[in-house]
Amino acid sequence: MDVVWTNEAPPCAEPVVLDAFRKVEGEVFYWRARAARMAQALAHLGAALDTEAIMQTYAALTARMQEGVRVRISAWLAEGKVHLQARQAPSPLPHRPRLVVRAWPFAPPPLPAKFAHHYALMRLAWAKAPPRRDEVVVWSWQGRVLSAAWGNLFVYHQGRWLTPPVQAGVLDGVVRRALVAAGAAREEEVSEAMLRRAEAIAITNGGVFVRAAAALEGRALAKAPVAELAKALVGEPGWPKADA
Repeated sequence: MDVVWTNEAPPCAEPVVLDAFRKVEGEVFYWRARAARMAQALAHLGAALDTEAIMQTYAALTARMQEGVRVRISAWLAEGKVHLQARQAPSPLPHRPRLVVRAWPFAPPPLPAKFAHHYALMRLAWAKAPPRRDEVVVWSWQGRVLSAAWGNLFVYHQGRWLTPPVQAGVLDGVVRRALVAAGAAREEEVSEAMLRRAEAIAITNGGVFVRAAAALEGRALAKAPVAELAKALVGEPGWPKADA
């Protein structure tokens, strides 16, 4: 299938796969795993692209990227082609976000792409339960925590870092996957009650890596455990020496 780069905005009426990342010292963190996930997500939409094809398509873009700048890729199918849009995009996460819990208004997404990967579906969810401007939503479904709106969620509960399992319908994000593989956190179902008792909460994605939440529903959260979580991957190619 042909791949074309475009300056057009992604459509709201079509499934859109999103990806965001930064280049650190010339490297993109977990680059092959990221490309494999994009290929898998596009395959569910009907595009036959393998990991190598995605890596080749991204190669020229990566070479042109500025160091440390967050880039967001939007990918969708139209007219028998994969359309890709790349643009510089500041992180939607505040430096230390304040979290609010909202019920995800639909069934959990069945595809192993980005949580609420359907662009229009995410917009509808926000319209149903909008946060204030300086807040970030944590989505839950039937009392089980799914994800933050802008990344995977890690909850520090009784001295352990937990993250909701992929089977719950969340994205197996590259930072999430690396932290679990390193033994810094484990997959486990997280209830809303556990979330509300958490000592610390972190949000992870390829653009911000690991971000400590400041508060949940007005209750202050600790930062120190999040710093320890981020240290688990220091030294990996594309990982910052000091997390923001």
